[in-house]
Formats: sequence, structure tokens, C-alpha cells
Amino acid sequence: MSPKCDWCHRKSQDLETKQLTFKSGDEEVRVCGPDCETQLVDFYAYAESHVVHFLAGLLLVPAIGGAIAVWRESVDNGGLGYLIMGAGMGIAIIKYPFTTPQTAQLMGMKNAIRLARIIGTLLVLTGIVLFTVCNWFVA
Repeated sequence: MSPKCDWCHRKSQDLETKQLTFKSGDEEVRVCGPDCETQLVDFYAYAESHVVHFLAGLLLVPAIGGAIAVWRESVDNGGLGYLIMGAGMGIAIIKYPFTTPQTAQLMGMKNAIRLARIIGTLLVLTGIVLFTVCNWFVA
């Protein structure tokens, strides 16, 4: 089985192994060319500088949305809170498409980012659907 590029996940026998240094430590990556290396380094730098925003989006938005859902239960069956939770987390994942190292290893970083953005879009749509359904049954 031939090794695959860490960015595009293409099989190749002539991958370059690079030792890259980031804030979190040294990382050994395999890339098929300078273009993949540049994109991978840029994404790692983006991820390191925005991890706090990502965690805030995934932790604070559901808390705020849950509080609003409970507060507005008698008004719109909590629909506004569900919209804030679903759309807020979805937007955070679309803006910061960070995945686990296992996912990136399984499908390559480029495809893992695409998968994260698809999941984020589904979360936004789920929030919109829940908002619509909750307001449908308001008397």
C-alpha cells in the first residue's frame, strides 16, 4: 500500500516528508508537492490561531440557545433557541472546519475540511427546520 499525501490524500511513491514546527509542537507530514505543503501549513496556522473561537462557538452558542429555548417555551415552543443552537454551531463549524486527527488521516485534510463544512451546513438546516416546525404549532 503506497503512502498518501496528508493534504489531498493522493497515493504516491514519491512523497516528501517534511518536519514542520507549530505552536503545539513538531509535526511530520507527507506531501506530494509544494502546493499541498503550502495549503497544509496555511491551514495548520489558521487552526492554531482560531481554536479558541471554534471552542467558544461550540460551547457558548448551545448554552445561549438552550437558555433562550427555555425562556421562550411559551412563546414559540423554544423555536428561536433551537435556531440559535443549530445555526450558530453550524456557522462555527463552517467557519472553523476543524476535524479530529483520525478523520484527517482517514480521508486527508482537504476532504476532512469538506466533510466538516457539509456537517455544518446540515446543522444550519436543522436549526432552520426546528425553528419552522416549532413555530408551525404555535396557537
